[in-house]
Amino acid sequence: MGDRSTSRVRRTPRYRLAALAVAAAVSTAAAPLATPLPALAAAPRPIFGIASNINSLDRAGRDRALNMIQNAGSTWIRGGAYWPYVDRNGRARRDWAATDAFINDAIAHRQTIICSIGGYAAWANGGRGDWYPASDPTEFANFARDAVNRYKDRVHIWEIWSEENGPDFWKPAIDPVAYARMLRASYLAVKQADPTARVAFGGIDRNDYGFLNKVYAALKSYPDAAANHNFFDILAVHPYGDNRPPESDDPAFIWGGQDRNFAGLPKMKAAMEAQGDGYKHVIVTEMGWTVTTCGGRAWASPGRRTTSLAPTRWPKAGRGSTR
Repeated sequence: MGDRSTSRVRRTPRYRLAALAVAAAVSTAAAPLATPLPALAAAPRPIFGIASNINSLDRAGRDRALNMIQNAGSTWIRGGAYWPYVDRNGRARRDWAATDAFINDAIAHRQTIICSIGGYAAWANGGRGDWYPASDPTEFANFARDAVNRYKDRVHIWEIWSEENGPDFWKPAIDPVAYARMLRASYLAVKQADPTARVAFGGIDRNDYGFLNKVYAALKSYPDAAANHNFFDILAVHPYGDNRPPESDDPAFIWGGQDRNFAGLPKMKAAMEAQGDGYKHVIVTEMGWTVTTCGGRAWASPGRRTTSLAPTRWPKAGRGSTR
């Protein structure tokens, strides 16, 4: 049996490879919708970008990082509007400067942005900590709406939270019903601010189709779910495979409604299809490997191998539109 620990050695790198525009689009049959979503254009290969936490860098550091990202061939970047930092001085003294700088500089370096909204401001959850969401997500949704209103001319994809299915980023305990409540409130707030924006389900750690199904059950309990596309437009996933090769499909790491192999990603798409959401795309907003040995040999270019695997394993992968 594989290691069931949720801890990972991969949180220290500042930059992570991310397949930001689609993986595992294995079926494109659309379900009837009250308000159809814009079509996603087909693409022979996924588009790759960088998931990077560079908001805290000074101007020189950001320029250096973004030059490296652009020179590596990236055209997409995932960054955040981190609520605890923006409101660190209180709601009345909201400070967008770091987020402004990240977004403006990323665009200057020809990057399309996926903006992840996450963390809870101390004033909104009683100072319990950044990853303790309040039971009522209204204030979080209000912050999401404010972010969209500020950046809707530059950002068109908004990811709601990240790794909400893990104990590191949803405390005190993982709660799919509470996340569904947050996702619904945020989706409605984002669409109010910008009806053309796309809302991404927060990046699920590993291929946790069990958690996804529980959130679906909670979302579908709302009477307005069908009219609002189950409150998300895109599913984001973090299909880390630890130090196993990207080709690995080891059954020892499939348990409890979760496939901890990178190659298990199509199971997330299959779960969406079973829920009537097969027309939606899956994007990978984080992936990477530990810098170590694998099978007694040095680990060589897993990211490059993943790039070559994607179009063969998922030949119908499409390109995510920014609108």
